[in-house]
Amino acid sequence: MLGVEKKNKQKGAALLELLVGILLMALVATTLFAIMSTMVKSWRESSSKLEVLHTARYVVDSMVRELRYADQYVLESPTRLTFRNKGLGGTVGNTYCYYLSPVDRKMYRMGPDASPQPMSGANVAGASTVELYAGENGLFVVSGSETAEITLIAVDSMSGQRVTIHAAVTGITDYLK
Repeated sequence: MLGVEKKNKQKGAALLELLVGILLMALVATTLFAIMSTMVKSWRESSSKLEVLHTARYVVDSMVRELRYADQYVLESPTRLTFRNKGLGGTVGNTYCYYLSPVDRKMYRMGPDASPQPMSGANVAGASTVELYAGENGLFVVSGSETAEITLIAVDSMSGQRVTIHAAVTGITDYLK
């Protein structure tokens, strides 16, 4: 029996081994897909919140920088503030206005002899938009004619991400004289 060879040598994978391999690969692919979709969802949510935060911060910071040099604030409504800026030379300056539009939920700045300019920018069609809202007591609260408080709420229209920013401004023009 020494010279007898077995003729039943297997030269490939059996059907059962092939099915087990395909099943394991499908399980790994499903797990990777679930992990990747969770990561993409998390990235979208954080990008949305960051967009909302940047828009709100830009609007409030722009207002604070300009309102700091105002010598008089006039609250026309809880969402409309008119102010006068004196030049650094102490001469009477121009009158400006910030107001929140109830139509497109954007903040506008209007100067003398100029059309209103949106501060929150245009949005790409089909993309989420950042809508701006006044706080509980209004967008602007004026204490006397020297201090203005700003409470701005920014909301992403698609994700519902919401950011509230508070700021207070006291005019410094009296101190620059």
